[in-house]
Amino acid sequence: MLSVLAGAEFPMRGRGVERLLSPSLSSILNGGEGARRAGEEALRTAILRLRLFLHRSNARAERADEGVDIMLDLARYFTNPFNDRRITLGRLITFAAKHLVRMVMNNPGALLDGRIAATSVALGALEATMTDDISRLGARKARVQGKEAFRKALPEHLGQIHGAVVAVFGPKSPEVRRCFPKGRSEFITCRDHALEAALRASLAALTPLAAQVGQGPVDNLAGLINSWNALLSEKGAASAGKSRGEEARREAKRALAVELFRNVLALASSYPDDLGKAAWYCPQHLLEKTSPAPQAAVA
Repeated sequence: MLSVLAGAEFPMRGRGVERLLSPSLSSILNGGEGARRAGEEALRTAILRLRLFLHRSNARAERADEGVDIMLDLARYFTNPFNDRRITLGRLITFAAKHLVRMVMNNPGALLDGRIAATSVALGALEATMTDDISRLGARKARVQGKEAFRKALPEHLGQIHGAVVAVFGPKSPEVRRCFPKGRSEFITCRDHALEAALRASLAALTPLAAQVGQGPVDNLAGLINSWNALLSEKGAASAGKSRGEEARREAKRALAVELFRNVLALASSYPDDLGKAAWYCPQHLLEKTSPAPQAAVA
């Protein structure tokens, strides 16, 4: 196979193909048995990349012959970037945790409820496969950050819901008292285990008023309950987790990568051409390998 690859003639010119051949592949073609064994994975990857390159080049040539001007490569939007092998497990978890927190903090009109729930379950399932203390410590920090972010954003959401009811019925109306029997402070001061019950009681009182206050406040409150449940289920899944082996961990990592990819597609669909939202929701630098800080010169 090596001789076939090395002596093959490709139907294009220039340096397009050369850029596909990594340094490790070049060492395979020119090195000995040890280099070949060490670089088998790089060779397979390079061949796949080469085939994809040839397929796309031929497709572009066919479209050009038909008089179609190709400016975009739509196929790349079907490739999940979170499957990149250069993304380590630790970096993927760090990114997912931060990304999840930011979706919880900025979830207008419960827009991201489904994505928050799915991401929380996938992240919790991956955490459940981890056994080392460092990974578990990172998982615990991520859960705490998610809950803190939710409770920090909760007063603003409740203020909007409360304001919608007050605007229609008045500040001292029976409707306001039914929706917020102990005021908004109850939701701020109650413990985690009591928050869901308080939110559900308000939702039960608010739902019959949807015709007067609008469906938006009802959906917002329902979304808060779903987000909180997702965060709690994530905690439960990770706390009860035991090692299920390397294969289970790889499968959980792939599942999380799928949910992250779906999140990116959903966010891009909701905020087209908004690079500010892309940078805020998806802190890409957390996925990238950081260079070590330069050492101070010694006199």
